[in-house]
Amino acid sequence: MSTSRPAMSKISGKPVGTVGFGMLGLTKPWAPVEYPAALKVLKTALEQGSNFWNGGIHYGTPTANSLHLIKHYFEQYPEDVDKVCLSIKGAFDMKNGPDGSPEGISASVDYALEVLGGVKTIDVFELARVDPRVPVETSVQTLADLVKEGKVGGIGLSEVSAATIRKEHGVHTIAAVEIELSLFTADPLHNGIVITCHDLGIPVIAYSPISRGWLTGEQAASIDRDFLAIYRSLPGNTLVQSHTAAEDVRRAVLTCFIGRSGNWLIVFDGVDELHKGDKNFVDLP
Repeated sequence: MSTSRPAMSKISGKPVGTVGFGMLGLTKPWAPVEYPAALKVLKTALEQGSNFWNGGIHYGTPTANSLHLIKHYFEQYPEDVDKVCLSIKGAFDMKNGPDGSPEGISASVDYALEVLGGVKTIDVFELARVDPRVPVETSVQTLADLVKEGKVGGIGLSEVSAATIRKEHGVHTIAAVEIELSLFTADPLHNGIVITCHDLGIPVIAYSPISRGWLTGEQAASIDRDFLAIYRSLPGNTLVQSHTAAEDVRRAVLTCFIGRSGNWLIVFDGVDELHKGDKNFVDLP
């Protein structure tokens, strides 16, 4: 395997590192991180090359979510504004689900801009999920109009099929596609999503690359033996025994994924403490 570093992707015209930062863990409503500590995590991520930040309007509460933290960060570090490529998921709430209507999308974008207060532009506005009540092309066209108005820099899609990606890319250039990808969720490698994005030159944002903590052993200490019955092909203690090798596995898996294409971008959702994320932030070789 080549040891050369993959070429940096560009998202909405901005070069981004191979490792991005998912912001969910910093503002989760049941255990938000205090701002001083959260700012240290964000600053460290940026200093180590993680300049693609993936936040969400629903990452927290209406009065304390990714947007509020981002505003606070750039008020403290205005010199970092142009260094960060900011992606915000929206048109979605945890109670009612997605709202892909023109009115819903416009309201979501306007809310995000209002909270940010002009301290940072939205480089990518991502439809958190497709609204089954609204044709996807209607949602994408609405965002395309907002791009033309200068309200957002680009359009992101999340959890969509290869056919949808190709179709909507014809409506307007898609800046990025977010998918779950790990050893446990490798479907995108085989169902056409990855190859479609590669063919169209669309960067892929892969979240939960360490399988929501399973590959690092974070879940091993509290394994539910009944739940393990789902994985009947695994010995009961497989995940526990794998804990000591988890770091090597993590690096190998991510290097393999990224090495497949210069358009890979790995996002670590859920990092909420500096000691958990400092190794994840570094660009992979």
